[in-house]
Amino acid sequence: MSVTINVIGSVNLDIVASGAPLPRAGQTVTGASLAYHPGGKGANQALAAARLGADVALFGAVGDDGSADQALALLRAGGVDLAGVKVCAGVPTGVALIAVSTEGENQIVVAAGANLDVVYEAALPTANATLCQLEIPISTIEAIAAKVKGFFAINLAPAQSVSQTVLNRADLIIVNETEAAFYGEALKGLTGLVVVLIPPAPRSCRSRCVPPPPAGPRRRRRPAGPHRAPAGPSPPDPPPPASPGSRCRCPAPGARWRA
Repeated sequence: MSVTINVIGSVNLDIVASGAPLPRAGQTVTGASLAYHPGGKGANQALAAARLGADVALFGAVGDDGSADQALALLRAGGVDLAGVKVCAGVPTGVALIAVSTEGENQIVVAAGANLDVVYEAALPTANATLCQLEIPISTIEAIAAKVKGFFAINLAPAQSVSQTVLNRADLIIVNETEAAFYGEALKGLTGLVVVLIPPAPRSCRSRCVPPPPAGPRRRRRPAGPHRAPAGPSPPDPPPPASPGSRCRCPAPGARWRA
């Protein structure tokens, strides 16, 4: 029997311009390639869960425009139940405008569109789990957290203020490093599990970033008994840090490490 999951969240069409330098304020750059991709944090969660074998129903909203079909295409192909996605007359489908440089850095502007019309109007169908994010109105999140039964998970992205009641209700909270810093003390002492997502360092960094110092003095292994063999060699010293002019993209020292 498959796991059943209700996802309440955003549906966007991502418009991606890649391959050109990111513009500074007031600057126009050329040479980018254009692509359209279905997106939105809610849609992404729903599609990922369906691909992992769950029976997924998505509850959200799209506009009555041509972008809606593109935004929902992968969800339909992936077998996600879209009966709970309403079409809002006279409102555009949510769009994310994304510029990506050749180095992989990006700039994103989101026009929420129909996602602002996602409301909690009726009881959700029974499911093993309910997933939410913060690209829909916070009032909707608050209502769902107060009434939904069973396992409740929330991705606190994009970071914005939510009530402590929502945090206390969640069985699982998902944040990245930036979001974890935004919520700070509010994430401590909760009964649910808090997961902080830490992406791997770029390959160019992995051989140059200095590992953190050990918690205590280095210990040399010695065999048990009264007759001990001479101590073995100490572990090798860590590699030198990247030079100030290198392309190391690691965040503050100690945030993530690769030996």
